[in-house]
Amino acid sequence: MLRFAEFELNLSERTLTRNGNPVALTPKAFDLLIELAGGAPRLLSKEYLLSKVWPDTFISEATLAQNIHAIRSALEIPGAIVTVPKSGYRFSLAVERTAPLEEQANVAPIAAARQTRLRWLAAAVVLIVAAAVVAKVGASAAAYHKADKLAQEGLVLMRRTDHAGLVRATANFREALEADPRNALATAGQAEASRRQGYRSPAYRLDLAERAVRLDPNCSECHGILGFLLMTDNWAWERAAQELGTAIKQNPESFQLRIWQSELFAATGKGEQSVSAAREAIRLAPERANPYVMLAGALYLNGRYEQATEEYRKALAITPDMPAALGWQYQTLLMQKNYVEGMQVRLRADGNYMGYSNDTLQKLLAESDERWSRLGMAGYLRFRLEEYSPPEVANHHRYHRAIWSMLLGDRDHALDELEAAIEQRSFELIYVKLDPIFGPLHGTARFEAILRKMGLPA
Repeated sequence: MLRFAEFELNLSERTLTRNGNPVALTPKAFDLLIELAGGAPRLLSKEYLLSKVWPDTFISEATLAQNIHAIRSALEIPGAIVTVPKSGYRFSLAVERTAPLEEQANVAPIAAARQTRLRWLAAAVVLIVAAAVVAKVGASAAAYHKADKLAQEGLVLMRRTDHAGLVRATANFREALEADPRNALATAGQAEASRRQGYRSPAYRLDLAERAVRLDPNCSECHGILGFLLMTDNWAWERAAQELGTAIKQNPESFQLRIWQSELFAATGKGEQSVSAAREAIRLAPERANPYVMLAGALYLNGRYEQATEEYRKALAITPDMPAALGWQYQTLLMQKNYVEGMQVRLRADGNYMGYSNDTLQKLLAESDERWSRLGMAGYLRFRLEEYSPPEVANHHRYHRAIWSMLLGDRDHALDELEAAIEQRSFELIYVKLDPIFGPLHGTARFEAILRKMGLPA
């Protein structure tokens, strides 16, 4: 038995009570609370907690954070669980142990059983209700855990930002839904993967994400993905902010949610808030590349190119040749008038996204160097525009075609490409309001019409 504040944690009966009243926790949240309270007041690393509560299972830190949040909500004691950035968690309440953990885990004294009989009955009612909910979901425990594991793996694969990861993630989500058709996380993941690969319609993706939230209103990742789609697919800025706000409230320690929040701030012209949200993502996950990528982007959009350079270099030090990091490097170099290297980096980003071998990539880079030397900057950019002119190719590169047109001084063609990007709902278009490459277009009738179509103030 572990006692803290007004709570009793009975390890043998697996019950948590508060002043004699049962407190409901999921099995994994209960296991996590045992580790935290049992280890108090020591700092427990994230790796340790993941290995103890989810042994031999691939689980992301987001799942750990969600369970931490669930325990905090159940205890309702501010500061009961302290987050130690870059390290883990510490249970801060004084814990009284009435017997060694091993004895509590194996023996239930008769006297204690009698005293807690009524509480056990009440807890049983809670468990019966929970079991009914699980039954309603329509998946066996084994199928549920299989689907959840596949979905978690899929999210990690997808956010590597390369094509191979997206393909494998999509397969994971499909297999997860075959195991459990009502798995909310896999449903939401499928919606995000569809957006990142550009297949199916925005309406289809939005319907998937909304279905995921209906399946599990407490799934912070599902709310986050819905906010991501409302932002990038539908330009429904206010509703996107609401969904991301709900997600962050449910899981305040998710770095991915802060990245999406940073993107939303950037899209709506709130540059400094975008930087702040990206820095918060780094605080939450300093070991991950993605938050540094977002900060590099936010700084670039604010015209702070030297600082952006520092951040994309940090991202590339963690994940070399990460396509998203190379993307911001490319745009930063262009704004620094380092055009040759910038266009080389663009080739590397495309090649790494598609999974080209190093030999193939080096050959492409050598050909690019030769072409630039022979044609000069203007000739090279016109060649790239022509190379990407077939509609099935151009539609995936409208934003970059607009950038190259700006470098050529052809503002009308840049506007043509941005207007075409509106029709294609190009992902990068959410940055058009702040992107410094399009600064000269501000105030023109056509550019302001583009912003209005996206629901953005001029």
